[in-house]
Parts: sequence; structure tokens; C-alpha cells
Amino acid sequence: MAIRSNGEMIGMVMTGVQLCTLYIYIFGIISVCKFRCCVADDKVFISMVTYIPTSTRTTKAVYNCYVNSPELDVTVSTRRVISTRESDPLNERNPEPPSPERVSHSSYPSGALVYWIDLRGFEEDFEFGTYACDASWNNGLADFTTSVSNVIMLSYARIYPADGMVTQTVNIGDNGTTIQMTLGNVAQDRLSWRHNEDSLPTQSTSNPGTYNIFGPIQKRDAGVYICYESDRFDEARHGMQRLIVRGVAKQIAGVLTALVSVITVTMEEFVMMRQGGASVLQDSWEQTV
Repeated sequence: MAIRSNGEMIGMVMTGVQLCTLYIYIFGIISVCKFRCCVADDKVFISMVTYIPTSTRTTKAVYNCYVNSPELDVTVSTRRVISTRESDPLNERNPEPPSPERVSHSSYPSGALVYWIDLRGFEEDFEFGTYACDASWNNGLADFTTSVSNVIMLSYARIYPADGMVTQTVNIGDNGTTIQMTLGNVAQDRLSWRHNEDSLPTQSTSNPGTYNIFGPIQKRDAGVYICYESDRFDEARHGMQRLIVRGVAKQIAGVLTALVSVITVTMEEFVMMRQGGASVLQDSWEQTV
């Protein structure tokens, strides 16, 4: 199954407060997340490209971290975001990714910093999980780190997002939302849900592959939602979807998207150049302070 999600994060300092904004695009079979953060006069662009994030074990399990700020002393690192399966001893089935390896290619803009993370050396199906690209730097006054994360699932998962997306975006104040999974050959009476690493209470619903978030959406609702068979969490066959909560109301988000399109055109062209004729299916914003 191919996934169709990628996004761009853009941020800036406003009156001394860091304002981070997520600009999401949905492309063909690649998941791309990009982050731009401006601290005073320093600017850091960070991207994460995950190739076919629901088809590991049948194709390459790799992702790239891309930084377009070579003038800054930026340190790029990667990590797992949360533990997504049982492990004994600790981290045996949730190993940390290898250190980023810097690579170059003629299609990259001059001076671009591109780092390759190859998970194909992992044993069995240990690449399953959530990963982040982090860019750390110092602007002379303080240390800063910007991050962007994504989800990697197995091609033979028993449970997977019903809409085929590894992310879903909502707005603060929205009247609830639903995380919905398509269920394969699973024992539905043993399905459980987690939000990040915390167990969620069982809901009374005719579809155990659905989890409802009621009431106005809050920032704390953001994160990774996992649907799994309670006695098979160690098998990495479960479904995951990351819920992104925009920090602005829906009507304001539309205005911000229009305003930012001018300053993001260069980054958009870079993605389109690498992905050929992929079409934009969706855009949205996240804002965190």
C-alpha cells in the first residue's frame, strides 16, 4: 500500500516568542516534512523525506534529513520519538537509528546539507516506529533545536490507517475528530489503543478500529495514535497515525497559508523537482508557541 503524505513546517520569532508553523502537502508515495525556523536573524530549514512509509520490508527503509542553512553551525541528529512495541531487554526491538550520513547529489541546491539514515541494517522488522530529524544550533545567545517527525509502518501490517495517511491534521477548538483504522485478520475483541506511550480507555463503539476524540480539540490531543492487538504489541503489525493539531483557528489558518506561499516557493520547487509530477492534494498549518 502506498502512502500519500508530506508536509512543510515553517516558523519565525514574533516579539521574542518562537512561532512554529506546519505547512503540509500531500504527494504521491513519499512522505516529506519540512521545518523552517527563524531565530532573530538566523534561519534553519529542516526537511524529512521518508520513502513509502507503509511499505518497509518490501522496499528501502530509509529517510533523509535535509538542512538548507549551510551558513549556520547546525548539528543534525536523528532518534526514535516513542517506543512502539514491547521490548525485553529494553530497546532490543526499538533500536535507535544509525547516525546520519551526509550525502551529496546534483539535484540538491548548492550548499544544501543532506543526511541519509539507512534502517536496512536493522534485524527482522525493527525499523517499524516513529522517527525524528533534529537540527540544533546556537545563535550566539542561546541553544535551539527544531524537529520534524514521521511514521514508518510495515508493508504486511494487520492494521493500518483507513484513509491511507500516516498523519491527520485538525485545528485547536475543532469539535472532536476520529482516528479510524482498517482491520485485517485481527481479533477485534482484543483491540486496544494508545496515545503515544499511554494506554487509552476502551470506548463503546460498534467499530473497535475507531477511536473518537470528543469535545474541543486541545494541543494535548496531538501525537501518535496506535491501534493494536493487546497480546501482540511486540509484533509491530499495528496501525499508527500521527494527529497534528494546528495552534490557530481554521479560518485563520487559511489566511496564513495564503500569506506564506510566497516565501516557501523555493522549498516547494525543490520537493517537486525530486518527486517529479506529484500533485498537491492538501495543505494545512500547525502553530506552536
